[in-house]
Amino acid sequence: IKGEFLVGKPRVFEEHRLREDSLSLLQAIDLAASPLSFLKVGGSFLRASDSLRYLRSDFLAGRTELSVGPLNLYFEYAKRWGYNRMLKKKKNGAADYLSLSYSGAGLGLTFEFRDYWLFGKEYGIPPSLSKNGFYLNSAMDERGFSLKLDLGLIEGFDINLHGSHLFSTEHFGPKSDLKELGGKADGYVGPLEYTLSLSYMNFEGAKDALGLDRRREIDPEATLILRLSDLYSISLYGRNRMRKDDDKKYSDIDAYLTFSLFSIIDLTLAGSKRTGDLEGKWGRIELFLHAGGMLDMILTYGSERGDFVCSGGICRYEPEFKGFKVKAAINF
Repeated sequence: IKGEFLVGKPRVFEEHRLREDSLSLLQAIDLAASPLSFLKVGGSFLRASDSLRYLRSDFLAGRTELSVGPLNLYFEYAKRWGYNRMLKKKKNGAADYLSLSYSGAGLGLTFEFRDYWLFGKEYGIPPSLSKNGFYLNSAMDERGFSLKLDLGLIEGFDINLHGSHLFSTEHFGPKSDLKELGGKADGYVGPLEYTLSLSYMNFEGAKDALGLDRRREIDPEATLILRLSDLYSISLYGRNRMRKDDDKKYSDIDAYLTFSLFSIIDLTLAGSKRTGDLEGKWGRIELFLHAGGMLDMILTYGSERGDFVCSGGICRYEPEFKGFKVKAAINF
């Protein structure tokens, strides 16, 4: 049996500053056990409360994982009681998540299902089945399923296919519906490596997630890498994302050319163009330098297009940039 314990005070970003959360005290425990070689079970409990214990939310979850040969079954169910910050009142909620997968020689297949009802994503963030990481309405009223297929039957050539359908039941908030389809092929021919992908998305009732009522998108992209030796390579990237946001229809074209030297320096020339109801042009030059140890430096000069970016269920708008930028990244 393994156990983990947590007591602490969370902090959140408000107006570009770290501040203590209004629900300022977290107390949690997680237990896991493997009673049989093919069976894992576990459970967790989290209490989030303010310093006076007036506003309190309790989360209780149980999980089980069964593995038999190439088959794997995972199921988790969670309940919450108490104060819901999104509703701003006390309300109970629940969430369940199921995945069934098969993994064999050159073949992988995964089916996932989820159902979230007034659960939210304040602390115990449930997984998003969207490829883009969208939540329809902050995991308050969402159901959906996804299917993924991975094929690697031919050496040097792999195919990945995916599809998902997420929707709300209109119990909380307006109706939302998200459909996604996509595929990717990657491989190599001699010194040339390639990745080709195509995705489609239709998102209706996206006001809470994107600030739009509807988004339809077709997104093809390609990457070619020519490895001239172990020390030199040239990369070419192209993308033509076609979108319709409500009544605005536009197309984004991106192209990057990267020269890599000695595995420590990347020099990239990038250009972007937007046509249609929205228009614009951007270009930049970027130098990536592995400065040694855990430190990487990125120097950028030029302009970048602003866009709405989602990752891990967190969506934000990144504004247009123009000028000189220096970024340092520490990897550990």
